[in-house]
Formats: sequence, C-alpha cells, structure tokens
Amino acid sequence: MLSWDWRAPIRLAATILGTSFVLALVFGLASRPASSDLHWGFKTTVAWVAWVWESIFGVNVVGGIDVNGSLSFFGSDINGAVSGGAGIGAMPLTLTVITMLVAGIAFRRATAASNGAVSALLLGMRAALLTAIPLFVVSLVISLGISDVAHLVGPNADDTLQQWRSLKGDKSFSISLSSTDAFFVTIALLLGVFAGVTLLRRDWFTGRGWSTVQLTLAAPLRGFARLSIAVVVGGLLFELVTWLVRWNTTWPSGHHNPSLTAHQWVTAFAGAIAYGGNAGAMALGLGSLGKVGYSASGGLSAGPLAANQGPHEDHWIAWFAENHHLASGIWIALVIAPAILVYVALTIARQHGSDSRAVLTSLGTWLVSLVVAIPVLAAFANLSIGGSGTVDTDIFAGTGEGSATAGLSTLLATFVVFAYALVVCGIVAVLTGVLTPRATPSAQPSEAGTDPRSSPP
Repeated sequence: MLSWDWRAPIRLAATILGTSFVLALVFGLASRPASSDLHWGFKTTVAWVAWVWESIFGVNVVGGIDVNGSLSFFGSDINGAVSGGAGIGAMPLTLTVITMLVAGIAFRRATAASNGAVSALLLGMRAALLTAIPLFVVSLVISLGISDVAHLVGPNADDTLQQWRSLKGDKSFSISLSSTDAFFVTIALLLGVFAGVTLLRRDWFTGRGWSTVQLTLAAPLRGFARLSIAVVVGGLLFELVTWLVRWNTTWPSGHHNPSLTAHQWVTAFAGAIAYGGNAGAMALGLGSLGKVGYSASGGLSAGPLAANQGPHEDHWIAWFAENHHLASGIWIALVIAPAILVYVALTIARQHGSDSRAVLTSLGTWLVSLVVAIPVLAAFANLSIGGSGTVDTDIFAGTGEGSATAGLSTLLATFVVFAYALVVCGIVAVLTGVLTPRATPSAQPSEAGTDPRSSPP
C-alpha cells in the first residue's frame, strides 16, 4: 500500500469532497428552516450543514436516549429506565446526482492513463476510502445534546428541559450522524459509480467473455446515469408547474398567495432545488400511473400483551390534484414520465446508429435493468424512518420497534414504469427504423450478351 501512488486518489477525493461541501454549504444555509420559534445558533447551524453534506452520500441522522432514574409526573414519582434510538434518512437527490456526476468525470480523467480495469478500480478504491474518512470523522464530532435542542426551539422548551433535568441518575440524549453510514455507505456509493465508469471503457475489456459482459452492462449503466439526470430535470419542472398552477387550491398556508418572509422564500426554493430529484422520482411514478404514499410497520410488547400495527396509505395522481391536497399542476407528471423514458430510450438507440441488432439488444438489457434500477431510485428518493426502544418502570415494562417510509410505492412503481418503458421502447424502435421492414434490393437485370451460356454460339 505504501508503494502505491496516492496523489491521484487524493486529488479525486478532494474534488468529490469539495464539490459536495460547496453544495451543502450553499443549500444547507439557504434551506435552514425559517421560523420565529426556532433560534439557530452556531452549533446547530454547523450540525444542519453537516447533515446536508453527509446526506448527499446517504448518511442518516440518528438519535438516542438513555435515562435511568426517577421522574416526578403529576405528583407521583416514577422509577425506572428508558432507552431507545431512531434514525431518519432523506437524500437530496439533486445534490447527490451532481456530486456523483462530478465524481464520474473526475475518475475518468484520473484513470485515462491507467493500464486496465484493475488498476483503475484500485485507484477508485483508494479515492473512496479517502473520501469516507473525513465524513466518518465529522460524523463522530457532530452531536447535539438536550441543551442544544432546547436552545434551538427557544423558551417554549423550558418546562420540558426542567423536567428532564429533574431526572436522577444516568441520563443522555443525543442527535448525531451515523458513523456506519458515513464510512460504509459512502464507500459503496462511490465504488458503484467508479465500477460503472470502468465498465464503460470498452478498450479495457478485450477478452471474449469480458467483452460480452461489457456489452451487456453498458446500456443499463448509461441508461441509469441518464435516468438520474432526467429525473432531476423533470423533478424541477414538476415542482415549478405544481407551484405555479394553484388556481384551485388553498395550498400552502391556507390561501392562494402565501405570505412568506424573504427567509422562508429562500428556504422553500433551496429545499425544492435540493430535493428536486426526489420530486422527479415521484413524478416518474405518478406519471406512469403508480402510487405515492406512506407505509409503517411496528410492534409493541408489554409483558403478556403484544400488538403489531402496519398503517399503509397511498394514492394515485388524481388524489394529489384535488384542491385540498396539492394542486391541479400535478397532472404535469403525465407528460414528464413519458418524456423521461423517451429521452433515455432515444439516447440508448442512437448509441448504435443503424445497427438494428445492437439497438434492440441495448433497449432490451435496459428494460430488464429497470427491475433493479427503479427500486434503487425509490430507495434513494423515499424518506425512511426507523427506531426501537425499551421502557422498564414501576407501572409499565415493554419494548417497541418500528419503521416507516414515505414516497413511491416501490413494487407498483417498478411494474408500471417497466410496462411504460416497454411501450416507449417499441415506439422508439419503430421511429428509428429498427422494427420497420426494409425492402430487399432486387436483382439487377444482366446486360445483353454478358451471359456466355445464353449467348448464341
């Protein structure tokens, strides 16, 4: 390892970290929630920007509580212990796509002089490791306690804070970033990008078997990259139209023209841009006649009692277009979804020119890859929450756990987008002439006297 050249990986990691940090700084400061009830300080602002930065790489926010003592509640002393933890994940897909696009371009340039795929991937592994280490360190340093949260929410939390401080014994409360995600998820995400860029280098795969693998995976990889970019662009258009076309709605703030401060306007637009990719994924699902909603599952066990709950609710596009939900502008998803699929299909078809067999093969492999690509896109775009805890007091003892997601209904979205893409690929194949029968050239009549067997002796 000491003999390896670390200069190229360091430059590559610095490019990725620098790009993501600038995006996080701009959009983190701009999207910081604006409210008269929130009192942002230096520490809470740094924690917010750090969360936006690391969430670009899929890092979740985690919180924990561990209390052991006595609490005076309605004149009675309750003795016992409470412990638990929870996490929430929300990737700003616009910022993630920009960062990964920069990472892919920088990696391709850094490996331009590499001898082959193995040396390129080893360079990518070192760069991914160097990128993950600073994020891992930041996740260990950034943490908010009960006093920080109380200062953020202002004087309204004084009573709660006083009750919390009345606890006797060991106590702890923290909100931090997941160190596990910061290290392993970051490395996995970057290695996926680097491996995809490597597989697109056809000159590195000259063997018979490897050449077949490269040809098989090239179209799905290009398709997923272009789908990600198209989802961001489509999501921004989806948000803009939904916001502008609000003639029949009272959303938001109870009236047609919301009264927002300058800070709230900046927060709203910065958040809309950062999560434009997430909105684009929703537009792709809704526009393909899929559903968007939420689902939760969990269990509670208290001595002999046990309960399991799993609320689930999702809706078609028409539900969101009602005046007491979002706005009629949501119907633009019916245009955005096919536009995204047509764009990706056309770029794949044009990659092979007039080679009908190659076009059909590439479109077919891309279609099959959607069975994996759509669930991955939904996992990135959806909001996820999970937690568990235990309570052991004089009057109650039990454990509970649960999880929830909000966004695309993954199974249905995968099916309807695949079906829609199948139709789109058929239309694109016809338009590009792949499936159009071509007239076979007729035999040219021979000139007189040129056939020695038919000429007179």
